[in-house]
Amino acid sequence: MKIFSNKDIKMFFLILISILVMFIIVGQIVLISITNNYKKTLIEHDYNIAGYLYSIGVDKSKIPSAFVVHEDKYILKGKEILDTAGYGFDIDVSFTPSVKLFQSKYIKTMSIYLLVFFTMIIFIPYMYFFRQQSKIEEASYKIDSFMNGNINERLNTYEEGSLSKLFSSIDVMSTSLNTHILKEKQSREFLKNTISDISHQLKTPLTALIMYNQILQEESHNSDVVEAFVQKSQSELERIETLIKNLLKITKIDSKTIVLNKNNVNLKNLIVKILYSFETRAEKEGKVISIKGSENTLLFCDYEWMSEALSNLIKNALDNTKENDKITIEWFETTITTIVSVKDTGNGIHVEDIHHIFKRFYRSKFSKDNQGLGLGLPLVKSIVEQHNGTISVESKLSQGSTFTISFLKLTNM
Repeated sequence: MKIFSNKDIKMFFLILISILVMFIIVGQIVLISITNNYKKTLIEHDYNIAGYLYSIGVDKSKIPSAFVVHEDKYILKGKEILDTAGYGFDIDVSFTPSVKLFQSKYIKTMSIYLLVFFTMIIFIPYMYFFRQQSKIEEASYKIDSFMNGNINERLNTYEEGSLSKLFSSIDVMSTSLNTHILKEKQSREFLKNTISDISHQLKTPLTALIMYNQILQEESHNSDVVEAFVQKSQSELERIETLIKNLLKITKIDSKTIVLNKNNVNLKNLIVKILYSFETRAEKEGKVISIKGSENTLLFCDYEWMSEALSNLIKNALDNTKENDKITIEWFETTITTIVSVKDTGNGIHVEDIHHIFKRFYRSKFSKDNQGLGLGLPLVKSIVEQHNGTISVESKLSQGSTFTISFLKLTNM
């Protein structure tokens, strides 16, 4: 029965049954004791009668017969004789000392026995329900504490039984609620930071646009000035557009609101297609891009998002190299990982910057690039981590940098 899966209930019934068995045994002992006392009282009474009969001259040899012969005619004759003396079944106990003594001992013994019995019968359920009530009150206190903001409060019960199962379920629910609360806090913090980032990053180009607009109004008669500042305004608008697009991308990834459409993608085909969009720029800037890797390497990923990540790494390499520098994209497999690296022989990363380059909007004080938004590498990191991968960088000033991304291939996760 399920009721006996509860450790406390099972213990309660075991103790109760043990007490009942014990009192049955003790009752038998008490009954035997009472019987022996009653026998002793009867024998003493018979001794008294035998002594009296002998004292009045009854033959000593005939006296024992009075106590062993049991016939109705003798009972009736004896009753007739004693009734004349008022000695019958309705006689008061006080006139029968032996019966009165027996009654006194019997009542005292049974009173003590029943008092102990009922005390134990009441005490055991009381202790059981007291223990259960204590647990419930403690649980109620902790639940109130949780509801008042102490979200780490738990009932922490490791016993068996229905009540403990209930407490365990409440703990699971509390943990789930705690997780939701933390996620909600993180979401609010994420939204706050995102809004702050957007406001901060839009402030500069918007200020520039306002200033350009004022100049255009003041110099509207000067066609050369108008043309120059229209181009500057267009550049700032394009910068704002790029900023918003990248912010939307990184926000979608970081907020985990997108569902990756993962498939087995041929890495070489993916990289070749990405490089096609960079060929013109590389040729124009005099930079050499080479690839190295197996034609059959597959990566389980979202094609569009992985294209975005690798494109940003290649663009970052182009942004930080000069004429005649080389960029090498290599991929290979180990037993459990697929690794892609983008290596360049460019400017390298300053030692003070290398631990910050994956932070949003981070701009190095050593960088000569004033147009960068500081979102490319953070976006790469977010995409890679969304694919359960990792990204690392090694760099030396004036010797170049190597970005390495690794993906586990134990399962298609």
